[in-house]
Amino acid sequence: MDFPFATPHGLGSLTLFSDPNCVKIERAQVRFPRSKKRRMREKWAKQEKNWRTTYTPTAYIHGHMLIAHPILIDHLQRTVRQL
Repeated sequence: MDFPFATPHGLGSLTLFSDPNCVKIERAQVRFPRSKKRRMREKWAKQEKNWRTTYTPTAYIHGHMLIAHPILIDHLQRTVRQL
């Protein structure tokens, strides 16, 4: 499916490819001990319950191909239709 879309190399058309594995995985520590001691912080950092993992849909442009998560492709198609 081709959509007219501005590419980094100028105006052209992008070919969309859907890939459900296009996700960005981020881990962040969300709980910290009251103590500021290094030893306690290291212990808390080892416990899985103190961390949160987030999965963010992403997209990549390779030449004239846009490889994106299906959620992003649906959003892009809705946006193009509204224009």
